[in-house]
Amino acid sequence: MADSGPETRRVLRCPRCGYDLTGTPPTWQDACPIAGLCSECGVTFEWGDLFNPRRNQRPWFIEDDEVRGWGRLLIAGIRTTLRAARPWRFWRDIRMEQPVNRWRLGWFAVWWLVTVYVLIIVLYVGYLASILLSAMVSIWDLGIARQIIHLLIWPWYYLIHPIYAALLVFHLAPCLLLCLLTDSLARARVRMSHLVRASAYALVLPGLIMLLSGLVILLVGLFYGLEWFATGRFLAKSLRSINLTLAITAVPLWWGFVIGRYMR
Repeated sequence: MADSGPETRRVLRCPRCGYDLTGTPPTWQDACPIAGLCSECGVTFEWGDLFNPRRNQRPWFIEDDEVRGWGRLLIAGIRTTLRAARPWRFWRDIRMEQPVNRWRLGWFAVWWLVTVYVLIIVLYVGYLASILLSAMVSIWDLGIARQIIHLLIWPWYYLIHPIYAALLVFHLAPCLLLCLLTDSLARARVRMSHLVRASAYALVLPGLIMLLSGLVILLVGLFYGLEWFATGRFLAKSLRSINLTLAITAVPLWWGFVIGRYMR
């Protein structure tokens, strides 16, 4: 049989900067080390992940290549959301070496925003239904009912409220500030796609906090009915301020784990 030439080998590259590490394993003499260090960017990795990329699969992660099909994508989106609710564990499992899938990130952000919006509408409708059932009579005329329905379809007033604008600024500020540290990001091999990933998943905590407050309002309305409605305006505004304050507080907490664990 004719000589087929040198054996074809997998090209081993640094999972962060892509530096070619194929020439390192042939230099091993007495033992094969478990961990390696990239001489280009300084990242520590496990050689097993380079020899067998499938070893580090995360079927729950929406950006994983093995998650295919709309059904599995939806399930992975839900599981990713639940994991992201615990950022101290989420950013321990997700590393910068994991390839960033921009299309999946965009899909996740849109899906989560739409889901939160629809669920808030459902909770508010349930709250109104509990009030009406408690009264057993119509307490609004057609004009007010039409106005409420209009606000449910597209609540412009709430979207342009200054406190929501502050929440948006707090959400984007860490990413924008990190973008200014170009030299530090270059030394740490942090790319813009890594910041986009952290910003996309940062939507999870504020959304969950708002849904939780909506659920509290619904449950109180179910138990107390018109008694709650009599003081509901004041309490609802107070609760809204509280949950927005918690949402703003969650942003630096989130980015603290991003910087401390993900960008390590």
